[in-house]
Amino acid sequence: MIEKIAVLGAGQMGNGIAHVAALAGCQVELIDISEGQLQKAEAAITANLDRQLKKILLPSLNGKMRKPIFLIRQS
Repeated sequence: MIEKIAVLGAGQMGNGIAHVAALAGCQVELIDISEGQLQKAEAAITANLDRQLKKILLPSLNGKMRKPIFLIRQS
């Protein structure tokens, strides 16, 4: 099983890939040249995860669900 991934580019597609990978249990490193884009991506991913949790779109994993780990850095 893949445990860590890096996503290059924090635009709409990159933050979507990072989001789905985190939901699958991967540690995600999101890399972009723009600090502003990284901040937008982090805010979007956090908002989407929070929304999914509130609407109970994420299945209960009997306590196995952990907060996704994102390492966000500018390259």
